[in-house]
Amino acid sequence: MDGALDRCWVRQGVWERLRRVLAMLPKRYSLLIFDGLRPLRVQRAIYDQFKAVIQEERPGISVAELELILEDYVARPVKRLDRPAPHTTGGAVDLTLCLDGTPMDMGTGFDNLTSQAHTDWFERTDGGRETVRDQRRLLFHVMEAAGFVNYGCEWWHYSYGDRQWARQKKGVPIYGFCPECDG
Repeated sequence: MDGALDRCWVRQGVWERLRRVLAMLPKRYSLLIFDGLRPLRVQRAIYDQFKAVIQEERPGISVAELELILEDYVARPVKRLDRPAPHTTGGAVDLTLCLDGTPMDMGTGFDNLTSQAHTDWFERTDGGRETVRDQRRLLFHVMEAAGFVNYGCEWWHYSYGDRQWARQKKGVPIYGFCPECDG
């Protein structure tokens, strides 16, 4: 995507917790990180891309309905120092599990815009996908044990230190908007 950083950047606290996750995983397992710190210009591009997909899939959708759908899957691309989008803080990370270096089947692709992407989808449905359910469980439990929280609409999205993390932990955010990523 235009404007994307050339590598994944995260805050020090996130990095330390990712290292803990790796230590907790079975030997042949690893992590593939899709996304970390995200410049505002990239957040804007992702938002616009998802908006176009939804508008194409649902011609005639009202602005209000569109905004409700977008709200579940992608943060608004606005610079709000009091309410920064998770990825603009460096406290959010999108990732998956790998086995012997190969990404595992997690039931949907990364950035899927359906309810099947909800972390608990395979807990609530009997789709004969126990392996996928167990892989999502493993990712969820090791990430939680390391201090992360999950965004329930996206099995791949975890946070430490941002507003989402603070809300779930009933505390205050550690990380705010990263000014080095303004764009």
